[in-house]
This record gives sequence, structure tokens and C-alpha cells, in this order.
Amino acid sequence: MGENSTLTQFISTRPGTEYFLSFFLARHPKPCLNTTVRIQLSTHTNSSMFMVDELFHVDSQNVSNTDMEWKQIGFNFFPQTELTNLAFVNPMKAGTCGPVIDNVSVMKIKKKQDSLSRVAAVAVAISVAVAIVGAAGVIFFVRRANSRTIMAVDSTGRQNHRPNDDNPVHIRTYAMWEVLKATDNFTNKVGEGGFGVVYRANLEDNSIGAVKRATKRGIGNQQIFKEELSVLLRLNHPNLVNLIGLCFKKGEQILVFEFVPNGSLYGRLHKPSWHSSCPLSWAFRINIAFQITVALQYLHEQAEPPVLHHDVKFANVLFLDDNHAKLTDFGLSKLGHRDNQAAPAPLKGSYGYTDP
Repeated sequence: MGENSTLTQFISTRPGTEYFLSFFLARHPKPCLNTTVRIQLSTHTNSSMFMVDELFHVDSQNVSNTDMEWKQIGFNFFPQTELTNLAFVNPMKAGTCGPVIDNVSVMKIKKKQDSLSRVAAVAVAISVAVAIVGAAGVIFFVRRANSRTIMAVDSTGRQNHRPNDDNPVHIRTYAMWEVLKATDNFTNKVGEGGFGVVYRANLEDNSIGAVKRATKRGIGNQQIFKEELSVLLRLNHPNLVNLIGLCFKKGEQILVFEFVPNGSLYGRLHKPSWHSSCPLSWAFRINIAFQITVALQYLHEQAEPPVLHHDVKFANVLFLDDNHAKLTDFGLSKLGHRDNQAAPAPLKGSYGYTDP
């Protein structure tokens, strides 16, 4: 900068927004009396109204005539108009030159609140997208369930399906000897619930099934069993453990379900301390919660009459694989009606998981 000179330029700014001005200052390599510069920021409408008016000095000691020791200078300012006048002033009238100025930059300060607002906006957008995908998933599953044909069983155990069904859901009636063979005489026990004992079954088509054998039998219980079973046979959903067969022989009340091999949600949440594995991710948990919600929506709104589970707990959420959850122990729960009045039946389920 020459003696008593001024360098000016206009900056596009937004009133009320914080900015940061940065530049590098150095003593001129030639002999010079002045190592000071005045920075003035003013509105473009009134150059005498200064928002900033400060002197900055660069030390020239121990610097040879051929060296340039740079000093970075910066400060914040708040503009008042959309155009701000930036002036670099050489206040000294003596000497042939002033300091050297380089790499001038003006940056808008990003406040934390702005970042939070942006994060909130992104979160809202993601939530809306998830809601849309969820709604589409519900519609897909409901339509798929409605498109599946359904079979029922009357009080004699005979299979029936609605007229004009081209692809009915086939429910097989097993002979008692077939059940005994498949379960190795009821020795392959894998669990026990309110309905009865569950056995692993090696079916004759080389598939694996889960055989549930009722522990309470009798004429009255058998009639209730068949009435509720007539509803169970109408249920078929990707997120339910679906029924594939039954056996009424010799007073037995036996149901054959599809086998879900990869354990329960309870087992994944409560692994032994020696089991080294990462906690379940939030994405995994949300996906499982969504699938079980879809299953309950199907039971409450699509089943006729509605089926009230009353025992939705971690142990009743089973995994076909890591991305496919199925709800079990729903078929013989309490039945409801469309007027939300429950049918007279004893309440079933685990304490802590039933409705008040």
C-alpha cells in the first residue's frame, strides 16, 4: 500500500448475520516507515458510519529487507446492510510504502442453532420417508394377506375353503402315528407355553415343523379349541408363525406350525455374559418393531373376528432370519368382535404383558 492510500471493496452480506473477516499482513520487504494498517467496515450508504475501525500492526524487528514475516489477523463483525464497505487504510503519510495485505476472506459464521435446525429438518424428512415406507409396507402386507385364500375347519375337523378360491391355503390333517414319528414320540421338546408343549418335528416332506400339543384336554375344551381353531385357520401373514397342520385323533389337540429356526428376540436381548456380540442396532430394533406392529394390525383389523394377542413379549417374537420377524402364540388368545366387545373367554397371557 502506498502512503496515505486506501483500498476498498464491497462485500455482499446479510444484516444481523455474524461474519468473520480474515487476512494476512506483512511488512513490505523494501525499507519502509509504516507497518500499520487501519481496517474500516461501514455501510455502503454511509461510509463514515463505521461498524469496525481498528489498527493492526506487524512487528518488523529482526526481519531483513528481503524477508516477509506474515501475520494472520481475523475478527467477527455483524453487518447492518446487504452491502458492506471494506476499506484497508494506510494511516501513515511518511514513507514510500505501507504493509502488504494478502488472502483476504469473509466467511459467514455457522451457528450451532443453524446446525441443529438443519439436523432437525433432516430428521423430519427421514421420519416422513419412514412413515411413507411404513404405510406402503402395511398396505402391501394387508393386500397380500387379503389376496391369500383361506381355509377353515368345522367341528368335525374337516377342511373347507371358500368357493371360487383358486389357490387355497392348505392345512393338512395329520394322523397320530405321523405326529409320533415326526416328534420321535414327543421327545424333541423345544419349549413350553400357555397352550401346551412345543416339539420339533421332522415332517415327511423333509421340512421342519413345530408341533404344539395341548396339555388340557376334554370334551368342553375340545369344542372351544375347534371354535378358536376355525379363526386360526383364517390367519395367514408373513409376520405370523402360520399354521400348516393339525391332529384331532384320540382326543388329542395338536397343531403343527411352520418352524422358525433362529431363536427369539428375548434370546438376542438377554444373551449370556460370555457371549461376545454387539448390542442390537437401532435400525434392527425399529425394523423388528415395525414388523410386529404390522402383524398386530393384521390380527386386529383384518382377522374376522379380530384376534387379541394379550401376550406380546420378547419370547413370542421369533426370527426366520435377521431381517424377518414373526409373532407367535396368537391363535388361541382371546377373540374379539368388531364392536370392541370381547367374547366371554378366560384371559390368557403372561403377567406383565396382558392388557389392564
